[in-house]
Amino acid sequence: MPHALLSAMLTERDAPALPSISKTRILCALDGVSGILGISLAAAQTLIDLVRLIHKDVWATGQRPIIAPSNDHLASTAQRNIRSIQRRIKELVEHGLVIPWDSSDGKRLGRRDGYGFDLSPLVRKIAEIEALKAAERARYREGLALRSQISAARRKCLALTDLLASQGYADAEYLEAEIKAIASARNRHETDSSILLPIVAKLEAKWSELLNISAASHAVDMTPEDDTNDAQQRTESRTLVSIETTKSDCNAAPTTEDKKRNSSAKTISVVGDFPLTPIMATRIAPAFSLFNAKDNWQSLIDSAPAVAGALGIGKWAWLRGCTDIGALNALAVLIVVCGRFDQGSVQNPGGLFVRLLDLHCAGKLRLDRTFFALLRKVENLSPVED
Repeated sequence: MPHALLSAMLTERDAPALPSISKTRILCALDGVSGILGISLAAAQTLIDLVRLIHKDVWATGQRPIIAPSNDHLASTAQRNIRSIQRRIKELVEHGLVIPWDSSDGKRLGRRDGYGFDLSPLVRKIAEIEALKAAERARYREGLALRSQISAARRKCLALTDLLASQGYADAEYLEAEIKAIASARNRHETDSSILLPIVAKLEAKWSELLNISAASHAVDMTPEDDTNDAQQRTESRTLVSIETTKSDCNAAPTTEDKKRNSSAKTISVVGDFPLTPIMATRIAPAFSLFNAKDNWQSLIDSAPAVAGALGIGKWAWLRGCTDIGALNALAVLIVVCGRFDQGSVQNPGGLFVRLLDLHCAGKLRLDRTFFALLRKVENLSPVED
């Protein structure tokens, strides 16, 4: 008999009485615990089989849990051969979870004779096993949260890269490939925080780099010559989306009449009675400011595909919105989705966006109350009585 096993047997015989514990607690603690205990799945299953063979009253009354099944019985239960069962029992003994009490002739004579498999070490370790499982679950949840951060950072970086590409930035394709390479450095089901944290840091650094590039690109676009070309492009785009404002109107301080015209329900039908203006839109959905959106409708529409991509809304959904309900109405819907997402009331922005489009097509969508509620939360105002 190995010295370590003999020492464990003597220690267990001199140990104090076992605490009472429920059989259900033992089985729950052993569920999915093979990796934590460092044993194989097969050995863990045999350990569970041994626990199930002991009556629940033995565990509840604090008696020594000894069971004496034959190898034939264990092999039949596991649907494996006897040699496999012997290897599993040896593994359990080596990890100090089971103590074999066999008679002098190697026979297991049952509980009445005091021989068999003693599961007392398992009872004494159950609190430690539960603590290890809790720590493992916490690490797993942390890994899932980091994976979500990676996905969100990847989406917003790619959205800003698409915006730069639409503005003619030469290295946009290279930046897109670099971002995808960083995000794909993890395995498909990786939850190890030591691997995921550096990826999050790299993507956030890349996001800061993209913001600097975008700001520099915007500064270049505002030269007098480029500003003239940009004004012509904006005027053509405004004609397509039925926005009757000129470049001078966009750059000048908005008057009361301008605000009424920009927020006209005839232009943006989904807002109802809410006086939506570009300034209010950026306050309700601050994400537009990250993509250099200015306080005019055309700038918001230009930034909308990038904001939608950062929220995980597919390009096809945004294009469908522009086609079905018009660019301005689709923009209003996107502002609502973005505002609710920023306030933590939406987990699936893409699904909400498509749902609102469906409601509008069915003639059942009015967002005026929603806009009033979002603005009250942003400004931290008390509810207005009707």
